[in-house]
Amino acid sequence: MLKTVDACRSAHVRYVIHPVEYGLSELRPERRKIMMDDLHMMALHTDLALIIHDESMRGGKRLANEEADAYRQGLLELSRLCRVSIENAGANKDIKWFWRKYASSITLDIGHLEVGGIDSIEFVKNLEPDLLEAIDFVHMHRVNGIRGGIRDHWGLTEDCRELRALKELLARRKGLKIILEIIEAEDLEKSLHLLRSLS
Repeated sequence: MLKTVDACRSAHVRYVIHPVEYGLSELRPERRKIMMDDLHMMALHTDLALIIHDESMRGGKRLANEEADAYRQGLLELSRLCRVSIENAGANKDIKWFWRKYASSITLDIGHLEVGGIDSIEFVKNLEPDLLEAIDFVHMHRVNGIRGGIRDHWGLTEDCRELRALKELLARRKGLKIILEIIEAEDLEKSLHLLRSLS
């Protein structure tokens, strides 16, 4: 991460830091300390934002009790150091509640909506004004069947639902920062071209 940060800064490229597998609701003291130390370091090195995931209890239930307190405390600590944006990752069906409860900045992951069985086009069309205004970043990738253990993070295509959802979103909300999240390097240029064609 630090090498990437140095490369971005040297090239005058704006960037976010987006750690995965870091749960703010972690209660085990040793694990929590290591995790929060890492996240503090990331927060101090980020540029536009530190993007973290939503979280839920076992069985997909809403965060509650000690876990909710731990998430809120971790979020507060990080927010003192940098802008923190919350991405829909796990609790997709309940994401609007989660964002309203915890997020001052939203990262909308359109591909994760599709993975969660949510129609991304309808979701964007019906997104309430308060949530729409809180979106700062959009993660773009396509759901296209299992590859390497995951179903998403494929390159974009002209007619994919995810790109159509982004078009709907951009018609409703200007000034968003789009982050392309794809795995295959050979899909990069085509996906970037499709994104540029929207402006």
